[in-house]
Amino acid sequence: MGVHAGVSVTKENRDRVLDAGASVQIVVDASKFPAWKKLEFYDGAHKLGEVAAGSPQFTAENLAAGYHVFSVLGIGPQGNIRPSNPVLVVVRKQKSEAAARKCRSFE
Repeated sequence: MGVHAGVSVTKENRDRVLDAGASVQIVVDASKFPAWKKLEFYDGAHKLGEVAAGSPQFTAENLAAGYHVFSVLGIGPQGNIRPSNPVLVVVRKQKSEAAARKCRSFE
């Protein structure tokens, strides 16, 4: 499989739990994928999208509650594939407005 390459989630979304409906920007360290021809972005086994030129990043939008494991496959000029290390993001269910009001009433 080769050396695992660098993928990260933007700093404001790293190391915290997000609310359902949030977006996460996935950023690739392109130096870890020299001469890439295509980058494919995944959440688990679900392909989110791809880029063939330009900025090596992708925004996963409107995330559902649960665990999301983002990764990237870099495809080189001869078709060789390099995987990234996975990045875990936790998304919690949003509180209903009624539950939020009830929590505020106890403050």
